Amino acid sequence: MDIPKYTLAFAITALLSTNYFIPLAWANDIHLPALQIAYEQNPYNEQAAYDYALALARNEQFPLSLNLFKQLSANSTNPNILFDYATVLAWSGDNRGAISLYEDQILHLERVPLYVKKNIAGAYYKLAKFKEAYLLYHEVGAAGDRQARRWEAEALMHINDFALGNKIYDQLIFEDPTDIETYVSRGSMLILAGDPVTAAIDVTRALQLIPAGQEGNPERQLRNEMSIAFIQHGDYSRGILLLQPTITDGSASMKMQSNYIYALRLNNDYKLAIQEATKLWTDLSLVPDFGLQALADSYLRSAQLQKAISIYNLILQRGNEGTNLKSVKLSLAYAYVKSGNRSKGLSLYDEILSAHPDLAYIVAEDAASFIESNEFLTGKMLYKKLIAVFPNDVLYRKQFAYALSEKYMPRESYEQYKALSTLKDGNLVGLSGIVSTALAVGDYKTADTALDSLEESYSYSPITDQASKRYEARPKGSIEYNYQVESDYKNNNTIIAELTAKLHIRGRFSLLAGANRNIMNNGVNSATLQTNSFGLKYQDTRQDATIWLDNYRFTNLFTGYRFFANHYFNDNSVVGLKVERAPIKDLKSLLLPIMSTNYQVSFHRQLGLKDQYNVAFASSNYSDSNVSETYGVNLEHTMFSNEKKTLTWFTSFDRINYKYQEIKGQPLTYEPPTVREAYVIGFKERWTLEKNSWNANFRAVWDRDRPEAFAFSPSVGVEFNHQFSPNKVLVAGLEYGFHNTLPTSINTLGIGYKQSYLYYRVNW
Repeated sequence: MDIPKYTLAFAITALLSTNYFIPLAWANDIHLPALQIAYEQNPYNEQAAYDYALALARNEQFPLSLNLFKQLSANSTNPNILFDYATVLAWSGDNRGAISLYEDQILHLERVPLYVKKNIAGAYYKLAKFKEAYLLYHEVGAAGDRQARRWEAEALMHINDFALGNKIYDQLIFEDPTDIETYVSRGSMLILAGDPVTAAIDVTRALQLIPAGQEGNPERQLRNEMSIAFIQHGDYSRGILLLQPTITDGSASMKMQSNYIYALRLNNDYKLAIQEATKLWTDLSLVPDFGLQALADSYLRSAQLQKAISIYNLILQRGNEGTNLKSVKLSLAYAYVKSGNRSKGLSLYDEILSAHPDLAYIVAEDAASFIESNEFLTGKMLYKKLIAVFPNDVLYRKQFAYALSEKYMPRESYEQYKALSTLKDGNLVGLSGIVSTALAVGDYKTADTALDSLEESYSYSPITDQASKRYEARPKGSIEYNYQVESDYKNNNTIIAELTAKLHIRGRFSLLAGANRNIMNNGVNSATLQTNSFGLKYQDTRQDATIWLDNYRFTNLFTGYRFFANHYFNDNSVVGLKVERAPIKDLKSLLLPIMSTNYQVSFHRQLGLKDQYNVAFASSNYSDSNVSETYGVNLEHTMFSNEKKTLTWFTSFDRINYKYQEIKGQPLTYEPPTVREAYVIGFKERWTLEKNSWNANFRAVWDRDRPEAFAFSPSVGVEFNHQFSPNKVLVAGLEYGFHNTLPTSINTLGIGYKQSYLYYRVNW
């Protein structure tokens, strides 16, 4: 797999050539020991030294041969010594030396042998100087050298003169339709030119022309080399097809087998790569590293992580210098993280960044991949390692910020854009990102300040123009209307109509107003609780706070308040505080009224996009001297999600302890039990169709008011959402709850409650 693309055709045609790079002057069979003795007996004899130098070259003892030629050329006027010196330089691989000697001392001579020009043409070719190679091959080919004409065509194809190159190929095939070398040469060039279909025709014809059972198995060699050519140029399927006959008949060498598995892995046929490797390789110790890596990569992409890790470690234990161990270590680090061994994976990434900082771009790709696959913690930790190593690198902070923003983590994205704005080359992008992320969380003051800086320093930049348009399009206010009707098995009926408005006034503050009408009927009495509310909301990138002042009208007037605050450690972790004073919304309790002052602390944690949980504790003091404590835990897991469908299961537990059930011998109007508890498990599903979405849910509930027994109270609901525009949304829903006092039976289920609701919101 190491053959350079530009020498590939040379390598392949050499398989079928018997006189490649062998000068005409060396045609005789020379006996090296005899010539060595002759030279040693008379070292100053030019002919003896010349014959010995040629013999050494023929036996590939190039250092000694070249040393003799150097001495001879310095002291002789015989041009043949220069000709063969240049030839030996080319044959030894010193192409630059051969060309230098040719251009300095041979080019100006009148009669230069064709074999010298042919070998110097090859030196030019190997250094990718195809025009110079073409000119010399043309001279040699014009004298009747068929091989030189073929290489002339190759050089022409390299300089994009396809018409003349193909003309030469066509003439060669016309002269000899059975010329295997010409088919191979043209096929190789067509692969390089990006025409694998026509190349495959030539390769197939060449394979058909190779006599069966020929010594050295040239068919197998040709299949091997041409498969490498196809694989190197991305046509993995043809590479696989070329190798399959040798795999089937068992003639493939270990390297050919490895090329086969490698091509399957590149072609994304991971399962087939694993199946074939399992059949071919019973002893992995005999397999070349690149074959093992292809197998390990296939295991990795098939989520068989432990097998991938085992093979990657085997390659690293070998420690072969010719293997790209850095690539293996990167894949191993990725596999460890994916297998759940985050600490070991991140430790390997640390080693890689310390020893090979030039591979940081690959580490960044892995970090982005982890975030994209919702492994947020690992992705963020990896990006932070990159930033620690390259604190002034704009690219990695920019990538990190963008990845966070794409996964709707605007607060953490804001922190990266903020740091980016302090760097010289990141100021423009950083300020623009601050505008976007601050707007996303409602921190208009920060967005406004960043936009002012953009307009002051980059007024003519299109990025500034885009940021300005985003800022102007920000929501400035909203109106929400909610209508709800509910009835339960105890004959309680409720109708609630609520209107809420929000208006941004300045900086981080918004004014709030609301009106609520709650019509209650217990089958005997009916009354309406009216509530008018005014509030103020504060919002920045790390916290928000809202306070409402509520004026209640029932049979009398009374007031209450509500205060909510959230602190965001990041976009996935939020601690909340709630303090409120509100009436017990029960007809008997409202006549007094009985007020409760509630204090609640909660913590919400999002784990990727699939899991989240919430815990809460609340304490309530009632105006009738009662006290309650509430505990709650809620867990959610997304089982499946794509653009059109999401399926989630959830479970929760809630418990309320009341201190008193009666005071001074009198039962309390809101009928508090000793303990009220509920255990819930359920499923919800969402379908999205363009502007519409449907939600359905099922909840199985076991609840009770002690000392009563548990009741089974399942419920089902359906909800319809319609998005008229980004600023207008309508939601309508219907839910039925069932009630059964026998938790082990569903035969006595009856309607526990019915609820329908309508919600409409307009932003401007």
